Amino acid sequence: MKPDLDVLLEGALAIIRSSPNDEAAWRTIYRQLWPLVFSIAYRRLGGSREDASDAAQEVFIRLLRAAPEAELSSASALRAYAGLIARNVAIDRLRAIQREGHSRSDIDLASGSSQDDPEALAEAEDSFRGLLATLEGTERDLITLLVKGYSNREIAAALGITYGAVRVRVHRVRAKLSKLLRPHTL
Repeated sequence: MKPDLDVLLEGALAIIRSSPNDEAAWRTIYRQLWPLVFSIAYRRLGGSREDASDAAQEVFIRLLRAAPEAELSSASALRAYAGLIARNVAIDRLRAIQREGHSRSDIDLASGSSQDDPEALAEAEDSFRGLLATLEGTERDLITLLVKGYSNREIAAALGITYGAVRVRVHRVRAKLSKLLRPHTL
């Protein structure tokens, strides 16, 4: 994050330490951390903007209730703490969606498509399964974990490979899938 943004967060933290209900300071924290929190939730929830927005709002509610400013010594510590909460909230939300029987398929999570059109969803699922079938075993596992919202580090641990290897394989699989998805032209 840029140093001037760190200054804004540090200033807001200092104000909140002395006045925990200062709305302007909380607004500054919200504005500065929203992109980070939203992007973590968005990725974890498979690209659903609505779910990610709800999860991000929950993160800020938890931040406000937990009042961690006394323990947080810097802007980077606040960002790390907010990121951890965002990850946990998104995972909790995904589990709740699955538990409530509103479970979405892997392709639905990846595309953000609506379950209102079962025919379109079935077609997308078939296409996704067809693409997966063209991949080798480890490539298929890698894509499946990505679609489920796992981070590269989590994928590395699950597949028993390094973080760097995951990044390289993701790049290669994306290129391979991109070629498969391009319309054939004469």
